[in-house]
Amino acid sequence: MGTYTTNLSLFKPTKGDSGAIDDFVDVAADVNTNMDIIDTNIGMRLVTSGNLPSSPYTGMLVLETDTGFVRVWTGSVWDLHGKDGSSIGRVGYSLLTADGAALTSASAETQFTAITFTAVSDRRYCIEFEALVNLSAGAVPGNGKLRVRAAAGATVANTDTQIGSDVFANVVTGLGVTNGEWCSGSYHIVPGINGNYTVGLFFTTPQEVKAFHDRSDRDSGIAAEHHTLGAKRGQSSPGDHVHDGKGCRTIGSGQLSTLTGVKTAPTLAQLTTVMDNLVILLQKYIDITDSRT
Repeated sequence: MGTYTTNLSLFKPTKGDSGAIDDFVDVAADVNTNMDIIDTNIGMRLVTSGNLPSSPYTGMLVLETDTGFVRVWTGSVWDLHGKDGSSIGRVGYSLLTADGAALTSASAETQFTAITFTAVSDRRYCIEFEALVNLSAGAVPGNGKLRVRAAAGATVANTDTQIGSDVFANVVTGLGVTNGEWCSGSYHIVPGINGNYTVGLFFTTPQEVKAFHDRSDRDSGIAAEHHTLGAKRGQSSPGDHVHDGKGCRTIGSGQLSTLTGVKTAPTLAQLTTVMDNLVILLQKYIDITDSRT
């Protein structure tokens, strides 16, 4: 009776004691079948993540055509190839072939696409996106923002953790590839996440960005995010300011600067004293050199 090879289960006819073939070989059923099995397993077998081989052999490699993952059968589980060292390549992508929803001034931060993948805790993940933002007819130009958010589980919301900084979309013209604003970003998630994880791309309208700035820290001190113009502490001075105490503080304001000396009918010596005091006072606020002799 014939036997089968360990890995690919190829049929092998047996020989008797006389050296003659005990099994009759059916070319279609045996030889051709063996050739088909070999052809199927040349290189890596092409499968999908939901249709892995039911009878694998230890060390068998497969390529999941729907995820791009290469997996190896360890003898007990289908594990990611190179899991403990080398890169596993792309873990997911999203391609939008139709325009996203049109946003208005009343629109909150809106998700346009998201990817859910299985994270491995000792790996670093790179997130990249590219998007075209258009200005609808009659809309007000302005700076919208694209941002990436992430969360454990199968969904992500506009209140979840933001990854990296915002990408501004300066939308000032009309529709189309030529007139729209192309935006892109690249971020990293450091090792530590594990299991189901979802990353989403969100957009805020120029009006929402303005509202965000209106709610932001303002004039609270030198480290405030925003400063208005004025003479108070924490404010900024306009570019054409003069030290008149209105648009900005007067020179020496709050420094208790006092000019001393005789004011009525001074003698020459007293005038010299007043001049000396005036020079000392000016040198506190103006970079001047006293070259008198």
